[in-house]
Amino acid sequence: MKKEINILVIIIIAIIFIIIGASLGSFELYKYFSPQYTEVDRKVFENSKAYVEGNIRDVENLRLEYIKADITGKEALRSTIQHRLSTFPEKELTPELYQFKKELEKI
Repeated sequence: MKKEINILVIIIIAIIFIIIGASLGSFELYKYFSPQYTEVDRKVFENSKAYVEGNIRDVENLRLEYIKADITGKEALRSTIQHRLSTFPEKELTPELYQFKKELEKI
């Protein structure tokens, strides 16, 4: 009877260690793969239609503000617009924004 209880206790302890090991292992796997999943999610989001159209709309609004601004306002907006356009693929730009980008680069 005592031997059976000892075996049962050892089995319970072994199960607890297996559960703890599996939990720590899954955490290590998550820690390794999580940045890769996040990177894929970010790339998918940046190529989504909503993101592209939103960026185009924002830069278009900045372009209109640039046209209306005075000289000092144009300087501030120019650097902001150039920064926004530098992170955006040229193939996604409308012809007007592409031409505007080239005009800003000449200044």
